[in-house]
Amino acid sequence: MSLIRERRKIKEERLSKAKEVHDHQEYVLSYFDTLFDMQLPVEKRKLDDHQIMSLCSEFLGAGTDTTSTALQWVMANLVKCPNIQEKVFEEIKGVVGIDYKEEIKEDDLQKMPYLKAVNLESLRRHPPTHFVLPHAVTEDMVLNGYLIPKNASINFMVAVMGWDGKVWEDPMEFKPEEED
Repeated sequence: MSLIRERRKIKEERLSKAKEVHDHQEYVLSYFDTLFDMQLPVEKRKLDDHQIMSLCSEFLGAGTDTTSTALQWVMANLVKCPNIQEKVFEEIKGVVGIDYKEEIKEDDLQKMPYLKAVNLESLRRHPPTHFVLPHAVTEDMVLNGYLIPKNASINFMVAVMGWDGKVWEDPMEFKPEEED
């Protein structure tokens, strides 16, 4: 809450200074700032501090919870499949050596295709979210015999696509070897 109040104060000071001096210096707009300006249409009022805090919590949580969940599934699959875990370990040793004393660099990751396949397979089997952001078509179109009207909201069910037996052989099995 103190961060929200401090940011509001900074924004108000910046705006009042800009009006007094006609200051046109660049002001970096933050997520907080957009929430300060948001108005609830039905109630015709701005968000209170508790509502802003809740939205910020959701915003931050969405960015960390999905990553944490994805990593948990990667680790669970590696524990469940010791043969895959061994292949990942051997690949890492082959790239960074047996006595890797330094942290693995981003360039090293490019040399580990099996580790990438394990991550992609984990995301296919256990996507951190089952839907991607809705999309809309720009004109009426027919897809697989269905009319999709212009501006219709389209949701893609990522999980169902990753479990589709028409696309994946044994879709519920964890098989990183089959990743391209």
